[in-house]
Amino acid sequence: MNSRKVIVGVSGGIDSFYTCLLLKEWGLYVKAVMLKFSSKDEKRERLMREKLHKLNIELVVRDASSIFQEKVVKYFVESYKKGFTPNPCIVCNSKVKFPLLFEEARREEAPFVATGHYASICRKNNAFFIKRGKDRDQSYFLCNLDKDMLKYLVFPLGNYRKKWVREQVLDLGFHDFVESKDLCFVYKDYRTFIEKFFPSKRGEMLDTEGNVVGHHEGISHYTIGQRKGVKAGNTPKYVLKIDAKENRIIVGKEEELFSSAFIVKDCNFFVEKGFFKDREIWCQIRFKTKPKKATIVTRDNECVVRLREKERAITPGQFAVFYIDDTLLGGGWIYRITE
Repeated sequence: MNSRKVIVGVSGGIDSFYTCLLLKEWGLYVKAVMLKFSSKDEKRERLMREKLHKLNIELVVRDASSIFQEKVVKYFVESYKKGFTPNPCIVCNSKVKFPLLFEEARREEAPFVATGHYASICRKNNAFFIKRGKDRDQSYFLCNLDKDMLKYLVFPLGNYRKKWVREQVLDLGFHDFVESKDLCFVYKDYRTFIEKFFPSKRGEMLDTEGNVVGHHEGISHYTIGQRKGVKAGNTPKYVLKIDAKENRIIVGKEEELFSSAFIVKDCNFFVEKGFFKDREIWCQIRFKTKPKKATIVTRDNECVVRLREKERAITPGQFAVFYIDDTLLGGGWIYRITE
């Protein structure tokens, strides 16, 4: 095994390219790996190969389209079908990207795997943890990784600002990058994409007392907290709940969106469950939402979360991610509100 060899997952964007450049400058032997999820990735591959060639870095492309369809696209569609709002990036990282990168590392006898995520790895009491990035934090998307992977991961961009990284790359004369996006497999509207798998079915909109106040054009068109497209009376109404079984949407006033307790399923923790007993931690219910103080009661592979302050539009299907200070403790997907 080459102790200075590192496998770098590259997407086609500036961040993963600069990760390769940095690691090479640090004296490591870098091998870049791009995972192809569809035939539309050809431009991304060509441009990245040209740039890496100038750095004398080999690029290997692996076809990951089948496993991506099975683990990510299927999950995405089934979630909407069941009335949940999914987070495919978290599932892709834990079920596709990182497992395949580690598979490549084993094949190449490389001890380390790196990506361009804005996060970092730290060691505390002989255990490894993920910490928030200093600027454009992306640790939220890493909450579901296998704990055993952490000691072999490298995130070189954790202490850098994205704007600075971009300036460095452009100053070196590298241009024309294909940046990744949240829904990399949806090229138009996500609702049009889902229609290919299950057609929308018109249904009733109800108020909180069970009265029919309007109709919807399909549950996949809505998420918790949504106002746009909610036609139910003369006053503004928001989506409070999606009842997939009855094909109904419950709507109400904005103040009815606030709650503080919910159940999280399929929890993945980087600490022992006993860590949470009689302890307040930070809970983040969406990537762009500020974390709030919370307590957790664990049971089997799920937990009950109670926020100190109520939060707007806690959304089943999204991930609740837990921190202490800036250290990632784990997370799981929100199953339902309990109050």
